Amino acid sequence: FNQRAILYFKGRQYEKSIADCERVLELNPCHFGALSGMAQCYLQLKKYRQALKAFRQSIRINPELDGVRDTIRSIEETLA
Repeated sequence: FNQRAILYFKGRQYEKSIADCERVLELNPCHFGALSGMAQCYLQLKKYRQALKAFRQSIRINPELDGVRDTIRSIEETLA
């Protein structure tokens, strides 16, 4: 499901990618890659609150994700 989600993202089929990321998370709730990928889809769809939530979850699982903290700050500024 995760690999297909990546393909959907690359094909700009963001809703399908999100659906596959959700399936990945049902199988493995700690899959930070699926959370980050889903967040990127939400950003593309301009669904900033959902993106922020997914990015925050991913950083809790893996605090070493490059650039995610900056992206979180950027989204928070956009929403402020």
